[in-house]
Amino acid sequence: MASVRTLSGRIRSWPEGQEPKLTELLNTRVQGTAADIMKHAMALLHTELIDTDAKLLCCIHDELLVEAPKAQAEEVAETVENTMKEAGRRFLRHVPLDVEVVLAQNWAGKK
Repeated sequence: MASVRTLSGRIRSWPEGQEPKLTELLNTRVQGTAADIMKHAMALLHTELIDTDAKLLCCIHDELLVEAPKAQAEEVAETVENTMKEAGRRFLRHVPLDVEVVLAQNWAGKK
């Protein structure tokens, strides 16, 4: 049985007799690890935002949408950035994770 692991140790397996495509073998490790990082970041962020009025609204691929009152926006943005970097360090010990935070009135306003 063919299988591949993400950096978190999660396994993707293919049934006996079914050969995975090369792109599946290569992409699973990259995209699966990215998903592991994002899930870890969301779990950490949930805890970090408990004492704020900010809310994690959704996750789209490699992006988190967080809503916060204007008075807390800068602080929450810094928390989101630091938390995502921390999640990345858990799996990518020798590769820094670049995080870009954008403050906007609405999702359409981000650039």
